[in-house]
Amino acid sequence: MHGPRSADVLDAFRACATNHVPIWMRQIVEIRDKPARYVEGVVFHLDPDVICGGLILGEMTTKNPASSFEKRFLST
Repeated sequence: MHGPRSADVLDAFRACATNHVPIWMRQIVEIRDKPARYVEGVVFHLDPDVICGGLILGEMTTKNPASSFEKRFLST
């Protein structure tokens, strides 16, 4: 992992591994002279000691969105 929000992503994975609560995450990144991109995904715990997840990548359709990182714990 790399980038300014990699620590946030690793903290979210650690939280999921520790408390076994699924987490949704989204990061929006502005790239100079290009439309902003987003990475969105979920991570969840499987017994005995595995965390799994999935990602989707895309291009934003609105102009000038603020770069951000969000996460939310999902109900189990």
